[in-house]
Amino acid sequence: MAHVLGRCKAHSQNCSVIQRVRTRQGQASIELISILAVALLVLGILMATSRSAFEDMQASLDSQLTERSLRELAGLAKLAYDGGPGSTQKSVLHVPSTVVQNESYISGRIINIRLEQKYGVKDVPQVFQFPISGDLSFAPGDYEVYAVSHTGYVFITENPSLAVSRTLIYARPGEEVSVKVRNPGSKSTVITTKPTGGIGLSWQSQEIAAGAEAELKIIPLSSGKVQLTSSSGERETISVEVR
Repeated sequence: MAHVLGRCKAHSQNCSVIQRVRTRQGQASIELISILAVALLVLGILMATSRSAFEDMQASLDSQLTERSLRELAGLAKLAYDGGPGSTQKSVLHVPSTVVQNESYISGRIINIRLEQKYGVKDVPQVFQFPISGDLSFAPGDYEVYAVSHTGYVFITENPSLAVSRTLIYARPGEEVSVKVRNPGSKSTVITTKPTGGIGLSWQSQEIAAGAEAELKIIPLSSGKVQLTSSSGERETISVEVR
């Protein structure tokens, strides 16, 4: 009987030890899970913070690159303007992927590129010292743009479309004078003409292929002007003085 009781007591002690071991193992597992959960939470916070910081840094870099490219464009456009009608300068424009194309514009003496950022929109304006016009698409990317000087303003474009051989003509009444009208760009364009005063022209509208030119004959009876406009909106004015 004592032997049986001893065995039961020993068995009970073994069971108690096993139970304690299992309890400790369970606690260790819970602690490990808790540690892993906290570690994952901290990792998630760090990743979110790092991503946010990276996005802020990228937005700042895009803004700075856009500002710099607009500043360089304004400087080169000034050189073209000072060079007079026909003078052309080429620059590279940086437009980030966050651009709001339909809210970016050229107007008067300003180019403004609007960017969509995490905390709202940001405008990147550049003021020019002279009148400007243009047909920029403001598509995202880094691409060449041209500053083309015309009478009284500079045209900013990705594809120049109008150049004339002369912007000032002296002629006698009825004298026929020829002017070469050239399309220096990579796309065909349609040039329309509009005379003022007593001026006759050989054509009112002409399609000119990329890199080609056409001859415009001007027959003045009195002084006036001839305005030429390409299909992209680029324009030039020829002044005619009859003597």
